[in-house]
Amino acid sequence: MIEHHASTAETFNESYLLAQEPPCSLLDVDSEDLQKYLDKQGKSADLVSFKRLVRFLLNTGRIDWDVATDMQSCLKQRQLGKAARSRRS
Repeated sequence: MIEHHASTAETFNESYLLAQEPPCSLLDVDSEDLQKYLDKQGKSADLVSFKRLVRFLLNTGRIDWDVATDMQSCLKQRQLGKAARSRRS
């Protein structure tokens, strides 16, 4: 699973962050970047991998507490929306 989560982070970095003008570092990511990427990914977005990535960045002091909290809220809202859609199906 660790390799899967690392691969998800690598794909996010290579396909989204480095494609920005100017390129963006993983350490500069905010909830807006995350939301835009997840919107592009749609249902295939791996929310668990992103939750783990945010937790890792926060626990290792690589991102600010407020940024991490915003990102976690974004992921939680997306997860709740996904759960609600699956219950309606």
